[in-house]
Amino acid sequence: MKRAASVVAMFVELLVLGYALLMAFLLTVWIETDSFAIRATEIDWWIEGAKRLFVVVFAAAIFAAILLPLNKVLFRWLGFENRRLATFSAGAAFLLIVAAGITGAVSFAITKPFI
Repeated sequence: MKRAASVVAMFVELLVLGYALLMAFLLTVWIETDSFAIRATEIDWWIEGAKRLFVVVFAAAIFAAILLPLNKVLFRWLGFENRRLATFSAGAAFLLIVAAGITGAVSFAITKPFI
């Protein structure tokens, strides 16, 4: 029973990670208002993308900091012997979220979406 609960917890964790990836991408690629788009130069779009990416990196760090102790307990329940696996998985989650944010920020700066 304990093993089934830990597998369900791992599945929920992966769903939350997928949701975090989607939100990181959408946060950085989302459209801008017409008032910004009218007065923005090329560099302004890149600066706005960098600001959005900074927020995503900060959120990814918080997510990884929460994930690390959670994974230590979860991986112990699942019976993994490697104690560094939780650190690797939290680091991988951080890098994946940042990569989704970078993809969105670059796409935002190149396509310049506005209403």
